[in-house]
Amino acid sequence: MPEVLILFETGEGHTAAVSERLRLAVEDQGLSARLLRCSRATAADLAGAAAIVVGAPIHMGRHDRRVLNFARAKREALAARPSAFFTVCLTAASSAPAKVAEVAGYQRDFQAATGWKPDLTRAFAGALLYTKYNFLKRKIMQSIAEREGGDSDTSRDYVYTDWDAVQAFAKEVRALAER
Repeated sequence: MPEVLILFETGEGHTAAVSERLRLAVEDQGLSARLLRCSRATAADLAGAAAIVVGAPIHMGRHDRRVLNFARAKREALAARPSAFFTVCLTAASSAPAKVAEVAGYQRDFQAATGWKPDLTRAFAGALLYTKYNFLKRKIMQSIAEREGGDSDTSRDYVYTDWDAVQAFAKEVRALAER
């Protein structure tokens, strides 16, 4: 049975949650799937996968540096197999054309910075995890949310991820792994 390797890094844990949901969805498609942090992946892990999926959060307008460094260092191994990349960010929750273009720009910037051109790319809306932020970040995120007309009650968290979209992405990953 082909194995899909899902690699990720996470800040407050939401990209890990999206990665786990993707793992379960890929397994529901009849494939084996394994989660691993980019920082722990070995050459043998990459070589043994039928397909590789990499997930990275956006914080302050930039992809996680650990994922950037990983993809830059492993771009040849990633290019040698069917591969996919997903971004998790709050901006992806918006359907406004300017916000859609902003997310596409993040993904273009990632590819330009790493030299890796995955076969599939997707963006999933992230979460406002107020209860996990330190005081300063909570205030900054609240200010941004208020300015954008979003949820600003810091006593709770808000998850905007479209889990059906993650499920649909798993179907695309299956097709990729079966090539």
